[in-house]
Amino acid sequence: MKISIPYMNYLKKNLKNKFFLLLSLLLLCSCLQKNDKQFRYWKDFYSLQSSIKSSTNFSQYLALSGNLTKEREKDLKVNEERNFYIEIGGKKNLENWNFQLYPAKYEKLDYHSKVIFTPAKWEDKEIYTIERETKSNWNGFFPRDFFTWLNLFSLSVVDHQKLLQLKNSLPSFVFLCNTFSCQTTEEAKSILLEFAFNEMTESKFPNFAERFGNRLNKTQLEMRIFDEDHPEDQILISNQGKILQFRFPVSPRKEIFKNPRSLLVSTNITIKSYGVTLNIQEIKYRLHLISQKDKDELNGKFLSFKSRKFTGNFLYFIPTGVIDFFIPGNIDEYLSDALKLLIYGTQGKGGSQFKVIYKRIGNSQTNILTTYMESLRNRFSLFGADASQMDNPDQDFFTQWEKNLLLDLN
Repeated sequence: MKISIPYMNYLKKNLKNKFFLLLSLLLLCSCLQKNDKQFRYWKDFYSLQSSIKSSTNFSQYLALSGNLTKEREKDLKVNEERNFYIEIGGKKNLENWNFQLYPAKYEKLDYHSKVIFTPAKWEDKEIYTIERETKSNWNGFFPRDFFTWLNLFSLSVVDHQKLLQLKNSLPSFVFLCNTFSCQTTEEAKSILLEFAFNEMTESKFPNFAERFGNRLNKTQLEMRIFDEDHPEDQILISNQGKILQFRFPVSPRKEIFKNPRSLLVSTNITIKSYGVTLNIQEIKYRLHLISQKDKDELNGKFLSFKSRKFTGNFLYFIPTGVIDFFIPGNIDEYLSDALKLLIYGTQGKGGSQFKVIYKRIGNSQTNILTTYMESLRNRFSLFGADASQMDNPDQDFFTQWEKNLLLDLN
């Protein structure tokens, strides 16, 4: 008898997708100044992502992102330790990428990524430990640049004239305000930026509007971002239904985010779906930056959560194929297990985490990303992506967003 309990995978995907969307919107700060080196870096990066997507099938693309289920294990290779793995290597020729799965030679590759899924046991449960290493060698951007952008944007938001200029002249901001209904409000202690899904969002990007709009309607999010040494200055990200809200401090320090030792992200999230409500308080995530003259190291990891509460009962009607059998006594245990894997881990290495090292030597640069996470091997995602959700570039919100960010930098 197969038991599919989707809710925690929905939470995990929900957090990941929302953080990506919110972080993307925060990248408005990248548009404040022209920068040829960063333009070339991000142009290569976006070109890389597009080429990887077109060079792999959907199952391979998900695996390269660290996503695997038992049903898709057959699509990967098995190494000598009987672990599943996938790797891809690429060389850049002028503006084009040439990729090969499981490359025979590794020298002179401009990009290489390998993901290893190791089946493991945790008590009586089957899990994966997932390790990923990605190497690239294009240059022009360091993690410190993101914090410089964020600092500059935070200061520009509180200047009415500068903000008005951004909204009217910069391609990325114009794109957002032509896609969403955007509004700026001055509050007692903060400047509020709002981006609301509307008819234009649905018309231009129907799949994006349906997927993210559906999740936003089911979610109440409150995310605070601040320098741990200066918690008085915070960016607050939240939503009211399909309205995304960004609050910036009205009188921030001059270097609010310019040279942070570490940033803390504290999140409260409530999800209501199929008659049940999940509330998790103070999920804490830390970004730690070590910056030297020609080297940046950025680490990110989950620290803890304060509490979780699960209430309600699943509705009697559940669409065919969504869930096979449901045993009410299992849902709380499932949520607890998946949250433990995500935040604390079970194999002595901690929960989900990453480390990037960017190092510049002369005119060349090496970038190494390593990630680690643990995931349930038997799982089912109620809102998981499928091949039908792959948009063509003209209707993909993030593809068009990336193009406008490049226009800003160029």
